[in-house]
Amino acid sequence: MTVKDPSWMLGGTYMAFLRLAIDLAAWRAKGREEQEILVGRDKVTGCPLAAVSGGRPVVTPGCPAGANRGQSPLHVEPDAPPMTETLLRQSHMHRTNPNRHGVQDGDNRIFRQGYEFVELLATNQLRIGLNFVSFQRDLGRLIGILRQISWLGNANFGGVPDGAPGAINFVSLVTGGFYAVPPNGEPFPGEEILR
Repeated sequence: MTVKDPSWMLGGTYMAFLRLAIDLAAWRAKGREEQEILVGRDKVTGCPLAAVSGGRPVVTPGCPAGANRGQSPLHVEPDAPPMTETLLRQSHMHRTNPNRHGVQDGDNRIFRQGYEFVELLATNQLRIGLNFVSFQRDLGRLIGILRQISWLGNANFGGVPDGAPGAINFVSLVTGGFYAVPPNGEPFPGEEILR
């Protein structure tokens, strides 16, 4: 069953907010190369990885753009790695964008950004993490990304599925919420109390 947006939301969007705590001790226990493979990008340049050879990440050719911008692309977005590149196919970068794997569903694209946070807990310890904010035309899109097995559904961040040997759980949800964002200038329920 498809639920239609109410008339006051036509032309609006939906925002999701997730506060994710990161277990830095677990992350730092991983070497740089393993971190890069889990993310799918080179830690220094941000370039996507093309392969894993002998347990070592291999950066996509032509990246970074460097000083010769006229001869090199400014932004390199790779296609899906070959099926033989299991580790890269399980990386966070490839799990969060199945379009690279031949899925041609632009409806499942979301606009997202992360913002770091540091907070002092009542125990006088610091909690460090990421405030994840995304905008999408339908909240079902984000829920699908978070739950679907071929995306993040069976992995904490990236890498092998939860419960499998080598799985790591270094990201945990602290809080979150979903919000309706009506179109600019349009009235919405409760708008009259702001006058």
